[in-house]
Amino acid sequence: MSQSDIAIVGAGPAGSSAAIFLARKGYSVALIDKERFPREKLCGDFINPINRPVFRALGVEEEILSQQHEKVTSFRMTSFSVVDA
Repeated sequence: MSQSDIAIVGAGPAGSSAAIFLARKGYSVALIDKERFPREKLCGDFINPINRPVFRALGVEEEILSQQHEKVTSFRMTSFSVVDA
């Protein structure tokens, strides 16, 4: 097993961004997650366009957008409430 300067647990958006930032600063980073990627999870399958400036700043925008993907054209939200009588 190799050694790293920093271990980040959780490879979601925050962990991945932190790993990129620290690696660019010269640190050896171990990014650890219990799941395999890609995974079936809404937040892992949907990229909100408002995040493009963040991806651009991280230097990953072109790579992300070049991946095979579908454009989300609509969505539906549902909810329910229980009213005590």
